[in-house]
Amino acid sequence: MGKRARPGPPRAIDPAAEARTLLEADSAFAALSVARGTAVAFYEYAAPQALALGAGKDFVIGREAIRDYQAASATPGQTLDWKPVSGRISPLGDLGWTVGEYRFTAPKEGVTIVRQGKYLTIWEQMPDGAWRCCWMCGFVPGTTREFGARSTWFPASWACSCS
Repeated sequence: MGKRARPGPPRAIDPAAEARTLLEADSAFAALSVARGTAVAFYEYAAPQALALGAGKDFVIGREAIRDYQAASATPGQTLDWKPVSGRISPLGDLGWTVGEYRFTAPKEGVTIVRQGKYLTIWEQMPDGAWRCCWMCGFVPGTTREFGARSTWFPASWACSCS
């Protein structure tokens, strides 16, 4: 993975307006996850060269590979939802971050497992102006374990990073 190209001179941005746009993208990402599943949502919102942590195995590189990995690790009936609570944009306007709270539910042995926690997502603005996930991780409350580590109920590929 090489350096990111920074086309042309810096553009004038309205940080508050861009942050609102970023929060809207994060909310739409979550809505798609609930409506159509994590595989579809991560494919739609991952940057083209996103990199997912592969449950202690090899990294999963690229939108298509992340989609396929998400589909393979999904549990029927699982739901991942989240709500951004804050976000900011870089001075150049090409990167941003959001933080918020997630809720993951999945059936297991006749009961519904519910896990909640916090997350951080780093975003990259694409040449067409769309925001795409560069890196995302969630944390289980009361631990330092992030979702990249394999656990019983969480897909291990929730973390992705851009090149």
